[in-house]
Amino acid sequence: VTVHSVCLLAMWVKPSEVLLANTLWSTERSNMFFGLQKRRGHGGGGGIAGRLIGTLDNVFDTKPLPYRVLLQTQSSELSYVVAVAETLEEILKHWIWLEEEMLPVLVNFESEDEAAEFVHAKVESLVCAEESTDSTTKELVLLLCSTKCR
Repeated sequence: VTVHSVCLLAMWVKPSEVLLANTLWSTERSNMFFGLQKRRGHGGGGGIAGRLIGTLDNVFDTKPLPYRVLLQTQSSELSYVVAVAETLEEILKHWIWLEEEMLPVLVNFESEDEAAEFVHAKVESLVCAEESTDSTTKELVLLLCSTKCR
């Protein structure tokens, strides 16, 4: 595992289902398998709707991280959150990794369903790898990430 790929482990999440992917979120980038989204109402702007969403998040004390990457296929209305981040810079690391490492593999699958299953397994393995890392190694990884992944 390279330092670059270890740095990316920090915000991978076990894929979770999202039925209405664009509700409260705006799509910043997309390709045939993934969408990078920003939470409406985060970081100013967004007009009245953005302020309303920000207010609702405060009232209900639900403050999801403002950036996420979804696994989405054209054959399904369901999407799956596979990565989240606090900043655009962090989520772009995930996005670039997915485009460079995963897309070339995914286009070779016979069906979108098979490709989606592969992504689920890959992301779950990244999450498990992070969870099994002991605290000393995590501290070392964070140190390496702060110097090598910028």
